[in-house]
Amino acid sequence: MVGTTAGAVRYKCPPLVAFLDERVIDLPERRRVIAGFCLLNRDRWGRLHREERAVRRLRGKRRLDGFENLVDRAGGVGLIGYADIPRDLLSDDGDDSTPDIPRMSRGDNVWGLVILTTVMAAMGRLQASGIPVGHLDVYYDRKDLTREHRVVIEDVRRRILPETAREAAAERPEFFSGDVSGLRIAAIEQVQKPSRAETPHSRQSGVSLVDELCRQLDVLVLRGNTDHLLAVDQSPYVLGALSGFLGNSTHGARQSLTALRTAPAIRQHLRFSS
Repeated sequence: MVGTTAGAVRYKCPPLVAFLDERVIDLPERRRVIAGFCLLNRDRWGRLHREERAVRRLRGKRRLDGFENLVDRAGGVGLIGYADIPRDLLSDDGDDSTPDIPRMSRGDNVWGLVILTTVMAAMGRLQASGIPVGHLDVYYDRKDLTREHRVVIEDVRRRILPETAREAAAERPEFFSGDVSGLRIAAIEQVQKPSRAETPHSRQSGVSLVDELCRQLDVLVLRGNTDHLLAVDQSPYVLGALSGFLGNSTHGARQSLTALRTAPAIRQHLRFSS
């Protein structure tokens, strides 16, 4: 935070880093697809990332508390999105297709929708905080997708996400007050999780952090959302996009974001300081 004039607070725009991972759980009659997304101050995370493994060794409720404290100190937020998909929608072993993705499995299609709606929900939270957003690097765990599917997913993150953030700010400035005029998704890279014997670098620690947060979903749902850790049920948006989908992945992401824009959770302010 920097200088003030006449009581108004003006924030500088720190470089941010985001980490993304997913987990799938088979439940009776449905499959739960979980996506975790952490937005952190890049410089703070560079100083703190070595603490991730120590926090992971904590037991029970102390582990989630430890991760919340770490995310808070890194100037960020962790959002876990999840969607419960009926098995009959996943029973078809055939491929879905779109004009720009000739072939993708139904499971990969659902994965993409959960990932994109979760990323957009997290960005909505950040916009609602009133903090300006500029440079953002995104790192995610390796995922085996077709080349065309990966290109579309990364295009939505790099191009559509900033466009939609600016549209939201223009259409609903009372909710989305953060300045996103300078938002730029720079790096989008896959990161291999470290082995136990390996000393992780900051990007690997970030992906490991989100992997563990995905495993803490049930605990977080029972405990309730906080300023820095949130669980959001994306099932209505994912199922809505999937039902009329099977056409265009980018359209599906935009359709889901339209619903997310007016969701009460997006309007709540998040303490996210530089």
